[in-house]
Amino acid sequence: MVVFLSILTNFVFFCFGYLIGSLNTSIIISKLFYKVDIRTFHSGNAGSTNAQRVFGSKISSIILTIDIFKSILSVVIAFFIQKSVNDFLVNPNTDPNVDFEAVSLVNSQLYLYPTIGGLGNVVGHIFPLFYNFKGGKGVASTIGVLATINIILVPIFLLIYYFVLWLKKYVSLASCSSVIITGLFILIPWIPSGILGYFNNVSMQGFWIIFIVYLPILFLVCFAHRENFVRIINKTERKKEIKFWK
Repeated sequence: MVVFLSILTNFVFFCFGYLIGSLNTSIIISKLFYKVDIRTFHSGNAGSTNAQRVFGSKISSIILTIDIFKSILSVVIAFFIQKSVNDFLVNPNTDPNVDFEAVSLVNSQLYLYPTIGGLGNVVGHIFPLFYNFKGGKGVASTIGVLATINIILVPIFLLIYYFVLWLKKYVSLASCSSVIITGLFILIPWIPSGILGYFNNVSMQGFWIIFIVYLPILFLVCFAHRENFVRIINKTERKKEIKFWK
């Protein structure tokens, strides 16, 4: 029963995250304020990179920020559900005249991982339920998930991103490289299980569980960039120049 309820509750986390992620910020803003669908422009991607090309840096920054916080929200909601459920199972505030163990089929905490809510958010961003399953590429959403796993992962992600972008000048390559390499840091036990990994609900021995949850995110983001890699091979991918100094 514990295993069944754990799977069911984690699935609820995923669904919550998926629905939040399906509220694609780029599409909503483009339709609400500009009366157009951003997916009809340039790359057809409903994310902050394409939004920058279409609407400019200010709007794309707003979209990026919202997408990041949507992922964080998905994990935080899942975390408080997890906390409420497990706190109840350990300390049920039932009628003192009722034998809790006699009426309950579960007498221990469930195996709940709020990061699954973040996974759902990334899936929703890439395949939004409300927009014919055609959305963005999940990079901003992934940053939000990394922030909840451990905030230290965010500057690591950004350092890798800007280094690869400066070196190779491809946003897609920089994005996927950052998602992959930063993900490897999750294999350091104290990253997901230390005090900064508060939302993960794992012990030092269970750090690998968060990496397993992160793996589908890694593959999904790279899959979403598959057309970009084809263009890189064909040397038709758009390049972006950045300068750290003049």
